[in-house]
Amino acid sequence: MKDICITKLYAGLTDKERAALTFDYLMQGNELECNRIQASMPEQYYIGLPLEYRRSLDSLTMIASLYAIEYWRSVALAYMFRVGHRAVFSYLMEKYTTNSQRVQSPEWQESENLLKLFQRYEVMVLSIEKAVDELCADHGINQAAIRKMAGERNYEVIGTPPDQPDLEPDASIVADLRRGWEGLLM
Repeated sequence: MKDICITKLYAGLTDKERAALTFDYLMQGNELECNRIQASMPEQYYIGLPLEYRRSLDSLTMIASLYAIEYWRSVALAYMFRVGHRAVFSYLMEKYTTNSQRVQSPEWQESENLLKLFQRYEVMVLSIEKAVDELCADHGINQAAIRKMAGERNYEVIGTPPDQPDLEPDASIVADLRRGWEGLLM
């Protein structure tokens, strides 16, 4: 009797309210309530665009969104570590008069660590860019459209000092990103 009453209450909710409740129950792992909610809704039959078309369009939108999240997160972290490095380095320049004093100071290692983190996230940006370029080329996707949806602006990688080799994309990061994004195209 109680189950019938609960199902009748679900029937009085809007689709949006049912969806919110279903999501909540999914996160709680309550499959019974999810099934009750779904049972309270009438099945619908309609004419619309082909399912494969809609799934493909949704997949491209999801890829662009995931690309944007990874890209802008990495750009933000690169900026953050660059600013930190510059602040510590400026402090060292003001506090110590000679380069040997700076290198021997306790703050020098902090400056070096921030520089390494900055370069790590620049490598991440390069890897994300390479992964999206390869994915688009292999699947006939317009790279400009993906970037436009993601926010269009491209971060200019600063790179490394002249006495160090240039930064390169990390092949394992590129492969991992591609594998994840390609999984959405199936």
